[in-house]
Amino acid sequence: MNIAIRASNRDALFFQWIEMSKRIFKKLFIAALLISSFEIFADVPTEFTKLFQAEQYQEAIDSLKALDDKTLSQGKKAYLTGLSYSRQRKYDLAILHFKKASKEDDSSLDLHYEYGQALYANNNLKQARDEFYKSAGKNFNYTASIYYAAYISELLDDVIMAKFNYKKLIKDGRTDKKILQISLFQYTKILLKMMRREEESLKTVERNLVRLDINLTNYIPRYIFPLLKKALDVDPTSQLGVEIAQFTSNLTEEFKLDPNTMENGRRISPDRLYVNIAQRLKYDDNIALTKKASAIYETEAFAKYDFVVKKKVIIAPELRLTYTKHRAQETPEVYQNDSFSLGSAIRNKFEHTYKGRPATFLLNLEYASIYKDWKIVHQQNFFSKTYAVGIGEQFSLTNYGETYFKIKHTGYTDQTEIANSKTFNISADQYISLQEGQHLLIATLDLGQLNYDENETLSNNTYLARIVYLAFELVPTYTLQMIFSASITDTKKQKEQRGYELNLNPAIDISKALTNKIRLAVNYNFIHNSSKQAQYEYRKQVVGAELSYTF
Repeated sequence: MNIAIRASNRDALFFQWIEMSKRIFKKLFIAALLISSFEIFADVPTEFTKLFQAEQYQEAIDSLKALDDKTLSQGKKAYLTGLSYSRQRKYDLAILHFKKASKEDDSSLDLHYEYGQALYANNNLKQARDEFYKSAGKNFNYTASIYYAAYISELLDDVIMAKFNYKKLIKDGRTDKKILQISLFQYTKILLKMMRREEESLKTVERNLVRLDINLTNYIPRYIFPLLKKALDVDPTSQLGVEIAQFTSNLTEEFKLDPNTMENGRRISPDRLYVNIAQRLKYDDNIALTKKASAIYETEAFAKYDFVVKKKVIIAPELRLTYTKHRAQETPEVYQNDSFSLGSAIRNKFEHTYKGRPATFLLNLEYASIYKDWKIVHQQNFFSKTYAVGIGEQFSLTNYGETYFKIKHTGYTDQTEIANSKTFNISADQYISLQEGQHLLIATLDLGQLNYDENETLSNNTYLARIVYLAFELVPTYTLQMIFSASITDTKKQKEQRGYELNLNPAIDISKALTNKIRLAVNYNFIHNSSKQAQYEYRKQVVGAELSYTF
């Protein structure tokens, strides 16, 4: 088995760096020694030096053969011959001469390092490791020598020695950044390997009713991830840094440790807290169906937080505050709609699977109260409250998007008591993702039953169909939303006078992301309700602009 087979891609990166260093080293090797970097070359013949520097290795070997023992010792001659054969990748011959040089006690500082490299390349791993230890003992190329010893220990499955040597490099202040990063990475993987073996061993023992003392799901975040982060922080932009990040991601997926992946595999937003503030300016040409027009200033703040429980349950309390002010303060029918509303909800998701795919059971509790200028005194007083309870199921029936089925009960009361009512809705939503998520289609069907507490003749049934089309990044930073909804109202006891009423509601919204937090939108909304009875027939147009900031 050669070095290419032995080394993985990640380790190949290191050895490519070593080989590059060796090529540079080769060019300067003799000159550096002659300057006195290595005293052993003080007596090297000039002819050999020139041939070696010119990479004429066979000629260099031949020049050595012509020398007698008085000119060059047998040990030195064997060392230089081995070095020349090693450069030709004739490792068998190099090993023979390095072995002879070692027996002759040649004093070349790099002898054991070069001997170890030749043995390693020839797959004589145990002998190679011994030579690298000797090289490190002479303090020659210490970090590379220890790294070779550590990596060879890994190949020999001697995890104890591999761990020991990697740890020496990690603690040694002389270790350069590249070797430090790969040493941290390899050290971490050895720890993980030992943990896996321990867990497998304990699983076998557990069959005999012995308690497990190791749990990788708990140990990896506590011990392995901090070490991987330390390795990544050495140089996040390196090729090895990219591999460390991928390794971390693979571990996270294998043991389901990603805090943003639920137990059933559903991905959730990493941002648990969501806060949005919006300022809207609108113009409504039929305020509260009074046929009065006015500009409207609306400020809204919304916040929610997702509490994730054991990666199975999401509990999301939310709060919405909305302040609405109409510009036409001289018109009572208009300004009596000035209001402040406080909406709250707890939305719960219980994650599970359906036919092997992620699914979610939904349970929503909602409450809202409105303070309104219903007394027409330019002051908002408590006017109404609404509560709602809903359950539903979210799952995948097709490969194109998710399906929702929901049931909702709503109760409404206000100070007039005329409109006190209860509503029961059954709805279905189908999400269809198109062109890799750049376009989204949402189709909704909703069946609603409205029953008034005091005036049963106003009760009705509503059948609504709605299509929402979203185009993200239609052009860079722009999003287009088009909505068309149509509803038919069965007026029940008033059917003879009002018949079936048809409500058409097209709308369009175009928004632009000014920054990753600030968005500007313009929109248009048209409503037309037709009825047999003129009193209930109306048209309404609302145009507006919105500036929002998301924290």
